[in-house]
Order: sequence, then structure tokens, then C-alpha cells
Amino acid sequence: METFLNIIPIIVPTIVVVGVMVFVSYRNKNAADNHQVRISPVLCIIFNVVLIIGVAFFIFIMLYTNEYPVFIWILFACMLAVDIILLIAFYHFKITYDETGFYYQNSFGRRKRYEYTDVRSFSIGRIYTFYLQDGKKIKLEWGHENKERFLKAVTEGYYKATGNMLQQINKKQESFIKAFLLLVYAILF
Repeated sequence: METFLNIIPIIVPTIVVVGVMVFVSYRNKNAADNHQVRISPVLCIIFNVVLIIGVAFFIFIMLYTNEYPVFIWILFACMLAVDIILLIAFYHFKITYDETGFYYQNSFGRRKRYEYTDVRSFSIGRIYTFYLQDGKKIKLEWGHENKERFLKAVTEGYYKATGNMLQQINKKQESFIKAFLLLVYAILF
């Protein structure tokens, strides 16, 4: 009984975090219907599995050794902190788009409205990158759902607003541009 009481501080936060992750993954499920780009529920499930395996490992060590070393508590606290940070990022990040533009909400909850004409160019690779007029970048990786629909909405919205096609940058051109800018910076300074 005493062993179980010593493990409760590990089990309770784990159950709470896993429950909230499941809620967030169900919340993200309807993103396609609402013209949104969100982080995939698959990532939520992966992090839940990692958390559960980690907690099982900690419990196994504690039960097997019948000791409760400080480093195990520190490792658990670090793992739980990372999971909570990812939970906040999953909950807040989204891009909502319509016919005239889109709202970009980053992982910290800051929201900004952009028109399709604010997008300067884009590149497609493993990561979809949208370059904005103000110098910022929006990167959508493999775990973001509906990024293809968002790309289509941006290119069509830009074409409707300006009558021109949105410029696509090849990754090789992007690397060349970066190398060129670094060379100019090195020469000037």
C-alpha cells in the first residue's frame, strides 16, 4: 500500500495529461470541415504513447528496486513538463482561412490576420514554407493536417486578388539565395 501511495504523484498527472491530449486530438479531428490547419491527432497519440511508456518505466524501476531515487523524480518532472508544453502548442496552433485571407495563431496563442497578398512566395518540400511580405515564415511540417488545402487556398486567393501566380521557390534556389546573402554579408562586414 505504501508503494502505491508513493506512485500516485506519477499516475495522477499522467492520467490528466493523457486525457487532455485525447480531448485536443478530438478537437483537431474536424479541422478540414472548418477550413483550418492544425497539428495532427497522430502526433498527440504518439506523445501519449511515449508518456505512458515512460511512466511505466518509472513505475517499474520504483517497484523493482523498492527505492525512490531523486533522479527518477527529476526525469519524470522533465518528461511531464515537455508533455505539457507540447500540449499547449497542440491546443493553440492553428491557421483558419477563408476567401480573403487567413488567421495565423502560433503555439503561444498570438493571432494575426494576413491577406493572401501578404504572401510573397512559397516552397514545397518535406516542409511547406510560406514567405510573408513582412519577412516572417510560416512552416507546415508533416504533422499538420490540411496543409495541401491551405496551399491551394493561398495560391487561388493570391491569384484572385492580384491576377498573378504566386511565386514558388525551389529548395535549391532557396539555398542559393541564403548562400548569396551570407556571402554579401561577409563581404560588407
